[in-house]
Amino acid sequence: MNNENILEQAAILRRSIGDNLHDKLTAAIYADAGAIAARAVTHNGEIRQTSFDQRLDRVLTSRVWGFPLMLLMLMTVLWLTIAGANVPSAMLADLLQGTVYNALHGFANVLTAPAWLSGFLIDGVPPPAFCKRKKLSNAAADILKSSTAKDWMIAVANATRLFARNSMICKESVIIRKT
Repeated sequence: MNNENILEQAAILRRSIGDNLHDKLTAAIYADAGAIAARAVTHNGEIRQTSFDQRLDRVLTSRVWGFPLMLLMLMTVLWLTIAGANVPSAMLADLLQGTVYNALHGFANVLTAPAWLSGFLIDGVPPPAFCKRKKLSNAAADILKSSTAKDWMIAVANATRLFARNSMICKESVIIRKT
């Protein structure tokens, strides 16, 4: 299309709309503004009609009900987050600990990898036999065997004293393997 055809087509469309397009457009804008003003402005003696969202906003942001309702909503979201996360977390734990973990150890056994290497690569810590001190393993076992609070505190104190004398790798290994 050339410029003359475009101008001719525009003139045809302008005639089909009519000469009072601007008047109709201005009248529609003023009609919308009048409808908005009628909803927002009250005159003397009139009772203002409130919509549902205005009433809800008035309750949710009031001084009396605002904070308790907000705390209730936050507690509900927190509860849903904790309770709702249990199922996917359990499924993921079963998959990783039951299937993947056993498959990795099986693969390490097929490769005849030594226990200390598979412990480092799969478990992330050396096996308890890697620590040469027998007292360390016994101290961790005492913690698990203690039945009363007093026995537990004594076992923890003894283990802490022993752990302080040993290297960091052995401490992590005994604690993680025994718990």
